[in-house]
Amino acid sequence: MTFALTIRSAEDMGAEALVAAKATARARLAAAITAARSAVITVLPGQDMIYQAKEAEARAWIADPAPDLANYPLLSAEIGLTAPDAHLNRTGFAGGSNS
Repeated sequence: MTFALTIRSAEDMGAEALVAAKATARARLAAAITAARSAVITVLPGQDMIYQAKEAEARAWIADPAPDLANYPLLSAEIGLTAPDAHLNRTGFAGGSNS
């Protein structure tokens, strides 16, 4: 029978403990943020991914020199809800100045 002995320095153990503590702190912070958000907004599964997709589409719309609204279905769905027309969506996002 063979036994292996691993000797770890206090620095290594401290570094590992710090990594674990940071991960725990991040998880607790994320849970606290989620709880705070759910008190004031509706929480739906996948909602964050929808917001990210809308943001990506809006950024592409702004960067497009001649955008066709048909190629931007998420923005099209917002017309009449968050802006009266696509022009306002185009100029009103992230400081965009394209017209």
